Amino acid sequence: RGQRIGEIIDLCAGLSDPHNRGRTVILLRFEEGFVIYKPRAGVGEQEWFTFLHWMNARSFQPKLKPAKVLLRDGYCWMERIESAPCKDRAAASRFYQRLGGMIAAAYLLRAVDCHRDNLIASGEYPVLVDAEALSHARETKTESPLEILFRTGFVSNSKSRSNLQFRSSILGKTTTGHHIPRIGTGALNAAQYEREILEGFSRAWRCILETKDRRTAFVSRLRRLRAFRHRWIYRSTERYNAIRRASVTPASM
Repeated sequence: RGQRIGEIIDLCAGLSDPHNRGRTVILLRFEEGFVIYKPRAGVGEQEWFTFLHWMNARSFQPKLKPAKVLLRDGYCWMERIESAPCKDRAAASRFYQRLGGMIAAAYLLRAVDCHRDNLIASGEYPVLVDAEALSHARETKTESPLEILFRTGFVSNSKSRSNLQFRSSILGKTTTGHHIPRIGTGALNAAQYEREILEGFSRAWRCILETKDRRTAFVSRLRRLRAFRHRWIYRSTERYNAIRRASVTPASM
């Protein structure tokens, strides 16, 4: 906002998988607040938050929370989103309505990798802080719409706790993580808010596609996203990490 932020008084590195020759996400604390450094272009996040602004402007309710992103050459700065509990049950209901709307948006934008570590429950606002993988999934003869929904990472296609997608999905059964909404210290169970999730999904679907003009605008946005240069993600982050660790063991080398 054009104000001085003062000197750096603290920082915490190593907050992500390595990108761009080993660089990682860093949380910097300045005299006047916090800023996130990401060692990659933040085009995905900028497009995602711009799309949420677009939905808000077309009367999606309850309003979604876009974070601020500042793009630079090969890296970006991002607003820090803090985890916080919901004030009450009404706020929790709005949280899950918003989450349902975000699931619809992620599905339509063909996003993947929206797993639990990439979402923060900031009061009654779910905020996807890593939206690098937009326009990844493609509907083919062998991949159904439901499979594309599973690939977003919000919903698991398995009920087995040993399944990787079950453990990493945002709606998976767990009581730990910054993605879990709470009232006080008590973690909420998404299964108890199924109606709110479906309601938010339906509202977002209508908001994005209800009229011919909106469908045209959305298709234009999707074509533009597909023209961007992507870092394609073929496996889960956990599997990439396992491969990387295994590749530097003495036996492999």
